[in-house]
Parts: sequence; structure tokens; C-alpha cells
Amino acid sequence: MTTQARRNVRLRTFALLGSFLLLCSGCFRGDLDARISKSGMVRGVFVLAFSNEILRYAGQDRASVVREVKAAAQSLGPGVRVDVVDDGSYIGERITFTDIPIEDFGTTVATLARSVGPLGANVAQDFRLEKTKTRWRFFGTMDLSGEQFEITAADGADPTLAARTFRMSIRLTFPGRVLARDKHAKVKGRSITWTPKLGEALQMQAVALLA
Repeated sequence: MTTQARRNVRLRTFALLGSFLLLCSGCFRGDLDARISKSGMVRGVFVLAFSNEILRYAGQDRASVVREVKAAAQSLGPGVRVDVVDDGSYIGERITFTDIPIEDFGTTVATLARSVGPLGANVAQDFRLEKTKTRWRFFGTMDLSGEQFEITAADGADPTLAARTFRMSIRLTFPGRVLARDKHAKVKGRSITWTPKLGEALQMQAVALLA
């Protein structure tokens, strides 16, 4: 393939990705629920699903998604299981992970998020869990402020579609009592939940007792 041909392929690919992200903004659901053990291991569930509309736009059917999810299940390492999630309106994957060391938590979440394609590249960019002598510390970034997440009337779509249909939540449960968190976090018992929103760059922080 010539240099010009490769350049043309890349340009077509970027154009498709841009269109995919534009529509995907209003057709995505993501939920991360993770628990930290006293020994410093993390287990949890990560659900990522897309609506029927995005499947039609992408030229996929539900059977193809099932095949892709099953293929992904074969490529992940030990401690990670992938299952199909399908409620009739949304279809995607439920990723269950166990015994992930806290130092690998950020890398694991970012890798799992990116497995869904372009949107995942902006998800879980910097998740970090640390353990000190008396505390757990969490730092995270979720940047959904880019132009690729916007829907305007010029696109022939409802500009409010993204805000109405985009759903994402991140919940961490610590072994000990929560001592501090950023203003965007909601605390219930030993759990902290964040709900990132389109158009915003969310900085997450939390501190909890060891046990």
C-alpha cells in the first residue's frame, strides 16, 4: 500500500470514528462498581452497553455484538470474566474482575474501558488507588468535555439527546469509613459514587480509613 493510500485509509477511519462518537454520546451506559478489600485487592463489575440505535448506525446487529463480546472474553487475562448484557434496548458487556491489586486498578479499568472503542479512550484516563499506613487514597479523572461528545441541531439530531440518555456512574466501596471526598461525590456508608456528565471534566478524590 502506498503512503497516500495509507493516509486515505486513516482519514476515512478518523471520519467514521468522529461520527460514531457524535451519535454514541446519547446512546451509551456505563457503570463501574468496585470494592476494595482490607488486603489491598479490588473486585467489581464494569457494565458497558450501547443502544439499538447505535447498533443500526454502526451497521451491526445484536448477534454480531454477542460474537464480539464472547471473543473479548477469550482475550482477557485471569481474574476477568466477560458476559453479554442485554435488556432489549441496550446490549453490551458485563465485565467481572476479581483479585486485582490496587496498584493495577487504574490500568485495568482503563484497559477495560478502551475495549469499547473510541469513547473508552476518554474514560478512566487516570484512576489511581493508594494505600498508606492509615488511609486509602483515590484519585481519578473523567474527561467528557471534548467536542466529540457534543450533539448539535446541525447534525440533524436532537441537541438534548445526549443529556437525556447518557448514563454513567462510578462507585467505590472501601473497607473503612470515608473521611473526605470531592464536592461531586455522594457518600453512603463506606461507598462513594460519582456520576460524570457530558460536557464536563470530572476530577475525583477520596480518602478513607484502612478498616
